[in-house]
Amino acid sequence: MKTIQQVFAKSVSAAQKQWLEEHRMYLGDLHNHCAISYGHGSLSKAIAFAQSQLDFFTVTGHFAWPDMEDGSQPIPQRVVDYHKEGFAKLRGVWEEYLEAMRLSASGGIVPFVSYEFHSFKLGDYTIIRKDLYEGFPPDPEGIDTRLDEYLATNDPRKSGIICMPHHIGYKKGYRGINWDRFNETASPIVEIMSMHGASESRYATPAYLHTMGPVCGENTMQGGLARGFRFGVVGSTDHHNASPGAYGSGRAGVWAKEKSQDGIWDGLLAKRTIALTGDPIRIASFLEDRPIGSVVKATGKPMRFDSYILAPSALAYAELLVDNLVVKTFRPNPARSSSKRFNLSLGWGQRDVSAHWKVTLRAEGAAIVDPVPRFKGEYVVDPLSVPTDEALAVPSLRFDGVSISMSCNTSGNISATTDNTQGFGFGLETDGPYSIILHVEAEVAGETFMHDLLLQSDELQHGPSVLYTHGFVSPALRLSEEIDLSECMLEIHESLDLDSGSSLYVRSFSQSGDTAWSTPIWID
Repeated sequence: MKTIQQVFAKSVSAAQKQWLEEHRMYLGDLHNHCAISYGHGSLSKAIAFAQSQLDFFTVTGHFAWPDMEDGSQPIPQRVVDYHKEGFAKLRGVWEEYLEAMRLSASGGIVPFVSYEFHSFKLGDYTIIRKDLYEGFPPDPEGIDTRLDEYLATNDPRKSGIICMPHHIGYKKGYRGINWDRFNETASPIVEIMSMHGASESRYATPAYLHTMGPVCGENTMQGGLARGFRFGVVGSTDHHNASPGAYGSGRAGVWAKEKSQDGIWDGLLAKRTIALTGDPIRIASFLEDRPIGSVVKATGKPMRFDSYILAPSALAYAELLVDNLVVKTFRPNPARSSSKRFNLSLGWGQRDVSAHWKVTLRAEGAAIVDPVPRFKGEYVVDPLSVPTDEALAVPSLRFDGVSISMSCNTSGNISATTDNTQGFGFGLETDGPYSIILHVEAEVAGETFMHDLLLQSDELQHGPSVLYTHGFVSPALRLSEEIDLSECMLEIHESLDLDSGSSLYVRSFSQSGDTAWSTPIWID
């Protein structure tokens, strides 16, 4: 995959180039669930799903809710029982869970261990651990104050534990973040995007639509920054469906020196993080050549800010924010080059009709490069309402340097505003006319439909191509129009007057609806 220093070779400074050569953005999910507590889908499926498209991951067990029954809020008994059953289930499978997470590393992915505290008064936290061997935390004999103690005293560099608040946007006292009890040492990162929605600001999208309620007041990334806190931002799915890294529901980008536990951990502690909805949009920002997550001394004179954005699909625009205010908007400068990007999506059709797809894609007159999987799990808003089986098998994507092969199951979208498709993006390198050849097999309701498509470059330059498997309201395939790489890249260069105590960050929006939020840089 082309790097930022390659694409922006004429713009990056020597110091920035060196930093970029030493770091790479890795993609992961630090908070998601399966049937080891409450949720559905096996742990083995969750691991396989993560291995299909992520660099690092954890699978999170629901662990405790100390104030569930202290009278803080009225809570239905069925909800109490459901949570208690999940907590007990985790305790029964802990050793098997640890062993499976250790073994997952053989699949080329970096694992971490995690478990979750719910709390009305403190907000919910994911406890992320480096140690893949430590036994189950002992339960207290009296009142459970473990989360309080973590937030008051935890130092990740000594403990190997990160306390990550998540779905922070809910109202304080309703399992949203309590900034009065937030400790940036214990919690170097904050989850601001998940299947619950985005909480970067009160206007961020996707909106909170979960059963737990809407975004409230200052319980956002911007609310924490306004209080003077310094933390990195990440996305993670928080899905309860054994699908870590499900596209569109939240992912974490971490700039790290190496793909290892130590490398990823150091990136998290240094706050070199990007919160993503889905696509691995790379944002590399520098203030006076210092990267995201840095604290830079005020100089009393204009300071140089540079940011480079590189996405797998077309960008719409990016915004630079200083002290939570948009100071400037930037757009790509489309041009013609030899590098192209495409997106392929599979799905649609009737809601209760499943399709099993096998698709092979190759090209003539061009070289295929940089495939990017976009795999989703089942959409579940209320964890008490889950499918009775694992309807979606783990998708697979294979690239042999010449062709891309994808296998997946889809079913119709559950609503007209919910995208339940599967797909991938890919690039072409070409200096002239080219063609894309697709072989499609789709098994629908016991029948197999086969199609071969030959698409020429001149038609791909004018719009997307669509194939229906077998007529009206049948499952369909969509190949996007040609996207020049210049539409997927954007750079920012500004001279800024910045005061001590300020923060600045970049957020980027794609034509596809993907969003990326960078961790800020702070002025001391």
